Amino acid sequence: MYFYSIIIKFFLTYGVLHMNKVYSKLLLGILVALCIAAIAAYLKLQTQGYNYSALGIALIISLSVLCVGIVGLVVHIAFLSQGFSVKSTKDQDIEDIQDKVSVFLPVSEENLNNINSEYNITDITCSLVPSTSKINTLNITQTLGITSKKKLEVPLDTSQNVKILHGSQYTELNKSGSGICIVTDANKRTVLQEFNKMTLAKVRYPIIKQNGSISLVCKGIKIFPHKTHAVLSKDDISFFQRNFENILKSQIDIVDDRSGTLHNRTLYDIILEHILTENSVDKLINGNWNYCDQAKLLYAFFSIFNFRGTNNSKLSQLGTQVINFVKQNGEYTNEYFTKQAFNLVAKYYIRLDSQFSMYNRLYNNPFISPSGRRLSDTLRSKMKLNSTFRLICAIAIQDTKLPINNNTNEFLSNLLKQENYENAITKASKIVGTSKAARYFSHVAKCEDSELSNVLSELLSGYSSFSSAQLISAARSYIVNFCKEHALIYFDIYRTIDMGNIDKIILHNPNQEIDNVLSDPNLVSQNAETKSKMHNQ
Repeated sequence: MYFYSIIIKFFLTYGVLHMNKVYSKLLLGILVALCIAAIAAYLKLQTQGYNYSALGIALIISLSVLCVGIVGLVVHIAFLSQGFSVKSTKDQDIEDIQDKVSVFLPVSEENLNNINSEYNITDITCSLVPSTSKINTLNITQTLGITSKKKLEVPLDTSQNVKILHGSQYTELNKSGSGICIVTDANKRTVLQEFNKMTLAKVRYPIIKQNGSISLVCKGIKIFPHKTHAVLSKDDISFFQRNFENILKSQIDIVDDRSGTLHNRTLYDIILEHILTENSVDKLINGNWNYCDQAKLLYAFFSIFNFRGTNNSKLSQLGTQVINFVKQNGEYTNEYFTKQAFNLVAKYYIRLDSQFSMYNRLYNNPFISPSGRRLSDTLRSKMKLNSTFRLICAIAIQDTKLPINNNTNEFLSNLLKQENYENAITKASKIVGTSKAARYFSHVAKCEDSELSNVLSELLSGYSSFSSAQLISAARSYIVNFCKEHALIYFDIYRTIDMGNIDKIILHNPNQEIDNVLSDPNLVSQNAETKSKMHNQ
């Protein structure tokens, strides 16, 4: 009996402090069985009149210890049952959750292994890190029973994207690498509708609160439809008004045609010079604006964008007259001219200050379509179809004296090399970098190289002679003008999508799954036989 007491005390101590839920329940079953056996033995002694004998007293003490152990284990299991259950993909059948919506958080294998799948997670939080230099981190607490907890800081893997999983997407988990799959009780249709409202949407980071609710901050783009006649809704007007205000503040270096000097101007000032004419202002003020499209455009522009004033005294005076007219007569809300006012800003922005307007900005590779096509896609297509365009791109990258252009030079060079057009780069280098080029450039009409002749016809058809620098400059201007034709104006938008509450948490490690498969004795045997056959061959 003393031996049993020692065993009970050992298991009681070990179970309360260290055992997971499975082993705790197993031990609870053993203790209950021992308790029943001890009660049966004591009752038998009692019928024989030996209940207060040494054996009977030992049974009473054992029963007391067993009862304490059972109560302790019940409390221990209750603590272990708190929070969210944690499974590994080797234990969790993915088919069981395909009707659920989950959030996949990429975590490195090393950090994932710090989380013990045998214990529930009682607390998990994650929120935006203000500084982009820091990594979003999951703060995780696991309960180990009555007396201890395990607190972890698990950084997300920034090389992978947070993903929304549903349906058949679960079968592609292995392609996502290791991570934490948080299964939620969210409505799949509602979540996907909200997510699909955004163009080119991506999940930026999760927000997990202490009450177990989870939401996702998503980033997408909103495109200004300057190429179509689409009517703008009130919400669209409000959104684009805020974002175009920032565009109008852009500082642009403009060369004066007469003096050749460089002036720093805002896009707003440049547009004012276009629309603030005495004729259009007079028609607006005199009430004849209904018969003049330029006056209507002026009225719509000043109804949308606040007049900031300008250093040009004449324009400032005309602008003040228009803004006073708007205050007295109310804003002009005609759908067509409202859109035209936005289009006017878009036109000047694309020409002077967008990602498409300067050669040194093309390397940013902006979007050119709602489907996600980028500038590199259309440049690559043009290179494949047109050998002249290939050579123009190769000529454009030859001058590397100005560091500001080097990123775009590298961008175009990589595109040419990816499509195996190194020969175009070699030819352009010979054209620009040899004395032979001077003969070509001064005798264009007699040029014997048909490809070069085509290039010169595209770039400098009106010149009888020119330098290598002029040729490179013309090539870059040609590429920029081509890119402007595909320009897309878009702005980043953010939306928070409610994912409901956490249902369960799955730790996904593809490598661990492979290890478990190979641990099957039959598969190991088959694998060994296959290797043996290959070796013998």
